[in-house]
This record gives sequence, structure tokens and C-alpha cells, in this order.
Amino acid sequence: MKKLVLYFLCLAPIRLLSQINVYNRSLTDSTLAILYIGAENEIRIAGNNYNSAETVVSVSGAGSQLHKTGEGDYITRVSGVGTCIFILSKGGKTIYKKEFTTALIPDAVATLAGKKDTVMRLYRVLASPFLSVTFPGCFYKHTFSIVSFRAYFIRAGDTSVTYSPSHMFTAGQTAIVKQLRPGDQLWFDDIRATCADCRIRKLPAFGIKIE
Repeated sequence: MKKLVLYFLCLAPIRLLSQINVYNRSLTDSTLAILYIGAENEIRIAGNNYNSAETVVSVSGAGSQLHKTGEGDYITRVSGVGTCIFILSKGGKTIYKKEFTTALIPDAVATLAGKKDTVMRLYRVLASPFLSVTFPGCFYKHTFSIVSFRAYFIRAGDTSVTYSPSHMFTAGQTAIVKQLRPGDQLWFDDIRATCADCRIRKLPAFGIKIE
């Protein structure tokens, strides 16, 4: 009987830890333990055993800073590559720890149907007649969007230069796309993008060849 009691007492801290979670709401996949350098990482702490009034939350490593924004909500900023540890304590005792890996946000690129500098079937171009912003290999949610671009339609012995004042193909550009044949190419440059709280930036040019 004593062994059984000791067994459950040993399990108690594990059960306690399992009922608290710290996750990054700024990611497209919040199950990943990643913090992005130079960004505002929106952290949520939740669980049956978490009480913000009784729990002290701290961070250490990777030049981390923590700012509380609400009940269980925090903004975390990191400035270095490495590991950031979240520590939750109650009554002077640590009740939970979680490690996050820090990472840099890569440079933004423009894509067509999620692709760039590749071959693509015509129906895929027509199914996604717009450019979008991607941060390759990055899970940080962003609000960047294309605001304008120039498109070259390169066919045998002929090149059409066009302009779009948005992220979408214009009606004229779509009409040209419908006339493309295998081997023809699209080239996009002077691609401008922005977000709600940043300046307009120019993204690298890229090309698509019709398969």
C-alpha cells in the first residue's frame, strides 16, 4: 500500500506539468516550440493548473524579454540564436519549464501558386492568378501582401510587358496567360509588397516556364 501511495505521489508533479502549456500563437503551427528573433512572439499560457495571479512567469536565454498583455497572454522578444526557457513558479517552487528554439525570419520572396523559378502547368497558373508573399521555411504568421508587379510574357518571337497595380493578374494579363503554350515563360519583376505596419519593400524577381 505504501508503495502504491509513493507511486501516485511521484506521478503528481508529472500530471501537474502535463496540465500546463506554453505555446506561440504567432506561428502557423502553434505546436512548434520556436521563437523568432526580432519579432513579437505572442505567447499563451493555459491549463487547469495555471493561475496567473499565483504564478510567476519568467524567461531566460537568447536575450529574451517578457511583457504581460493579459491573463495568460505575453509578448516575448528574443535577440539571439539559441534556446529560450520559460519558467513558471508558484510559492517559490518551479512547477513548469519549456524550452523554445530561436530562429531568424528569412527574407521574403514572391511566388505564384506557392512556386518560383520552376515549371508549371498552365491550369495551375489560371487556378491561382495572383502573387503572394512567402518566407521560406518560416512558420511565423505574417500580413505581407503584394501591392504591384510587372509581368513579362515571353513567347516565340514575342514578349509582352504588362503591369498590375495589385497582387492579382489583370484581365489583360489573364487573357495572355490563356494563350500561352508549353515552353512559353512568365517573368515577374518590380514586385512591391507591404504590411500594415511596415514600409513598401521590393522583392526578388522570379520566373515560371509553362510545362
